[in-house]
Formats: sequence, structure tokens, C-alpha cells
Amino acid sequence: MVRCADKHYMDGSAGQIYHHHDYREFLKSWLETAKATQSGFSLRGLAAQLGVSPAYVSYVLNGHRALTGALKEAWLPLLKLTPEEQRYFELLTVIADSNVPEERVRALQELQRFREYRRLNRNETEVYRYMTKWYFVAIREMASLPGFKLEPAWIQKRLCFPLSHKEILKAIRFLKRTGFIKVDRKGRVQSTEKKLECKGGVFKLALGQFHKQMYGLASEAIDVVPRDERFIMSTTLAIPAEQLDAFKQAVEESFERISKIQKSKTKTKRPDSVYQIGFMGFPLAKSPLKGEGD
Repeated sequence: MVRCADKHYMDGSAGQIYHHHDYREFLKSWLETAKATQSGFSLRGLAAQLGVSPAYVSYVLNGHRALTGALKEAWLPLLKLTPEEQRYFELLTVIADSNVPEERVRALQELQRFREYRRLNRNETEVYRYMTKWYFVAIREMASLPGFKLEPAWIQKRLCFPLSHKEILKAIRFLKRTGFIKVDRKGRVQSTEKKLECKGGVFKLALGQFHKQMYGLASEAIDVVPRDERFIMSTTLAIPAEQLDAFKQAVEESFERISKIQKSKTKTKRPDSVYQIGFMGFPLAKSPLKGEGD
């Protein structure tokens, strides 16, 4: 890289890192600004400074490689981050690259304690909390049921799974405060059409937590819900790996049909139950790796 005595790497943060949910997007933004403001700046020169090839830097930015410890240590000083911003950056790398789900969840929980993150990402913080508490979602949908009462005792009696009054009360307060449900002047309660907007790794974590809880409840339902009130269907198949996309498309089409049925029925008759409907698809066994024996 060409570096003159009166030139230095720009301060890539200036608080801008808190606008990012993916460390790669932050690094791309930093690079674009550097190219626009730094005479002689180049990806090749940056790679030389970091001790890696330009191709490797591109692999990291495009998600084909993780930002390893050594490379991270070499890159961080160039970003001119404050200690707090540096910790934020490191948490983003954990969320994006860690293979341990618990580590990613802990990193996100710490990330959400940053005041600037909460200020700039209020909606995302709300959506994450909403999706990681299954009963928040259930109570919101229950607001469409006839005779619904926004009261812990009424809700507790109608839930199929045990929940304390304290948990329900917290859910009610959250749903009202964030606008997921609203109460009109006559005291009537209804769920709103508030969109669930969440980005990048944060959304993936929230969605993962949601599915874990729901599949856990599905397992409990086998024992506690009468057979004629539930349906849990699955099949085990040996398929070519390239056929997976076709299965995914079939599931998506099924969800579209289910959505159309739900919308058409609720126009003529009010809902009287809240159901979680899902499909499962995950590998139980993989083909041998190339080079392995038969």
C-alpha cells in the first residue's frame, strides 16, 4: 500500500459501526470510504499490510472465509475504533462466524446491551425479543379469538402449555408497549399488522430460537394434546442432494396454499384456535466424503 507521512487510515467508525449488523458489511463500507478518500489506497496494498493475499481478503468480505484471530488482530488497529466499538465489532464476528449456537446467542445478548445499538435498532431489538418468546407470538394471535381478554388468568386458562401469571403479564406489557397488539378506546383488543423486520445474523438467530421453541412444544404436544386436535407429519427419504431445492419449493408452495385457506376462512368465520403449523427437513445421514472408502 502507498502510505505518505501526512496520510493515515481514516477513522472508519465515527459511530458508524452501530449501523451495521454484519461485520463484513461494515468492512466493505470502510473499504469504499477508504478508496474514495485515501490517495493510493488499494485492496492489494491493504492485503500486504494485513499479511494475506488480496484474494483472501475478498474471500473474507464475501463470506467464504472467516475473519481469523490473526487477521482480525492485524485489521482492527486500522479501523480506528474506540474500545467499545471494537468490542461491538468482535461480537459481530462471533454472531457471523461461530459454530457454537450458545456463543452466538450470548454475543447477541451482549450486543443488545450497547446503548447506541438499542437507539439505532429499536425495532430489531423488539423483533428479536418477540420471536424468542413463543408465548409472545401466541398471545398476539390469541387476540383474534372471540371473547379474548387481555388478562393473565384468561390467557393462562386457554394456553395449551403451562405459563406463569408473571410471564404472561410481562408479555402483555411488551406487546402493548411495542404495538404488536392495541387496545381501542372501548377496551377492545386486536393484533396489529406490524411487520417483523430484522436483519442479517440477528434475524437468523431470532428465527433459530423461535423454531427451537416451537419444535420443543411440538414434542410436548404428542403427550399433552389429544390426537384429534393435532397433526405431526413427517417422512424419511433417501434423495439426491441436488433435489433439496425442489423439496424446499414444494414446502413454500404448501405454505402459500395454507395462507390462502386461512385468509379465505377468516373472512366468513372468526378464528377460535391458535395453531403452529410447520414442516421439517434436515439430514439424518450424509453421503461419504470424496476419497473415503465404500
